[in-house]
Amino acid sequence: RVLFRFWFADQQKKAQGTYAMGPELFREMIQATENVDLPLDKVEQAGREDMDRNLAALKQACQEIAPHKPIADCLAKVNAHKPQPDAVATARQQIVGLKAFVQEKGIVSIPGTEEAKADQSPPYQRYNFAYMDPAGPYEKGVPSIYYVAPPDPNWTAAERDAYIRGESVLLFTTVHEVMPGHFLQFLHSNRVASPFGRVFVGYAFAEGWGHYAEELMWEAGYKKDPETHVGQLLNALLRNGRYLSAIGLHTKGMTVEQSEKIFLNEAYQDPGGAKQQARRGTFDPPYLNYLLGKLMIRKLRADWTASRGGEKAWREFHDTFLSFGGPPIPLIRQKMLGAASGPPL
Repeated sequence: RVLFRFWFADQQKKAQGTYAMGPELFREMIQATENVDLPLDKVEQAGREDMDRNLAALKQACQEIAPHKPIADCLAKVNAHKPQPDAVATARQQIVGLKAFVQEKGIVSIPGTEEAKADQSPPYQRYNFAYMDPAGPYEKGVPSIYYVAPPDPNWTAAERDAYIRGESVLLFTTVHEVMPGHFLQFLHSNRVASPFGRVFVGYAFAEGWGHYAEELMWEAGYKKDPETHVGQLLNALLRNGRYLSAIGLHTKGMTVEQSEKIFLNEAYQDPGGAKQQARRGTFDPPYLNYLLGKLMIRKLRADWTASRGGEKAWREFHDTFLSFGGPPIPLIRQKMLGAASGPPL
């Protein structure tokens, strides 16, 4: 019934020449798919507060890199450190270092002996900078591949150069997609006892975990220098831009051009990436789930570990959280904290 309503409303919108879902359907979407039953203004407020927190941290980190200079100067210095010899080769090196750190610090269990490969995205799958194509629960001998997209050859030379992330920005994309992000997450979900848990992984669970993993690695102490922190924060601000754009485009009359300005001026993304992300918001309104999922996981971690020693219980929390496979996070919250677990945000 819910899927039919989404489809029917989509057909109506197309007939009207618009892509916006409207507030009622948007709220029903996150309630039906992610079990998040909250007023949209509260959902939006949580995203805005996270963006403000990240922007404050970015300003502080940039003062260490380029004191008394505009943030644009700081970002230019960070992005000048391009991956060498290219993004794919650098990503392969990053995977090795990240896995060693996760094992050394005992951040989360790594089940199995599978490894993730890195490669260039095929031409038909370049609407986003990177993605993970994990082996499924019933596939044997099939590699998991971390794909990285080159810039669009139709862009200007300046746009193509800006699109190639600095090495520290790529680092946290690798964290998100591979270790301890999606690749590790699917190593766990592929081993869940329940067949349903193995084959169903929700959007907010998967992308929330990947985004959560980025900040987790910074918190755990991986390469604690300001340039690395800027790389983490630029990835975080990208998800802030998606979150606010999804709500704005589909419930507040925001235009694609206004969304693009959010990515450029508030999330500090490159011009080509800003175009890419604003247009994605028109056909993928649930892309707010990257941040929605992260916020729910962080709140659950804080609440669950409060009586278990805080950071000392992170590994136990991560292993427990991943053991469920990938259901809506509010259901995991109820399982881990009990029926009176409180709101997910």
